[in-house]
Amino acid sequence: MFVSALGRNAGQRAWFYSQYFPPTSATCMSFWYFMYGQGQWVEIEPRSRKTELNECAYSVILD
Repeated sequence: MFVSALGRNAGQRAWFYSQYFPPTSATCMSFWYFMYGQGQWVEIEPRSRKTELNECAYSVILD
């Protein structure tokens, strides 16, 4: 996947969504990512499929 930040303003966000896939082993999903320049990466992990409460799994802030 590629998301370009060209033509965007400070404070705008990009989102990646996926349908729910139940895990088939101990590792449900893993991936690598690369960010260039200033910005912030935040991954939100749902606490429960039955509620809209979310928990921040991790955050990376680039200066």
